[in-house]
Amino acid sequence: MVGVEREAESITASQSVTPDRQRLSPEEQQAWVLNYVRTVGSLSPRDYVAAVGVDRKTAVTDLRILAERGLLHAHGTTTDRRYTLRNDVP
Repeated sequence: MVGVEREAESITASQSVTPDRQRLSPEEQQAWVLNYVRTVGSLSPRDYVAAVGVDRKTAVTDLRILAERGLLHAHGTTTDRRYTLRNDVP
């Protein structure tokens, strides 16, 4: 998980693809999520799909993995779920 946290430091909340339009790696996508949530406050799977260009299944999986690792907290039902940074994560 340390790698994802390091990636988050170098990826801005508005960056979704690299300058030459290549997609972000899975680790960069998760780092983007962490940085976005730290900056903006919450993220839905739908917002993640729109910002990064991943498919919905990938978005849900990435967010679920980060929640299972204790970095994000899920709020709401399946249709309106949003993810926020866990209070105990620096």
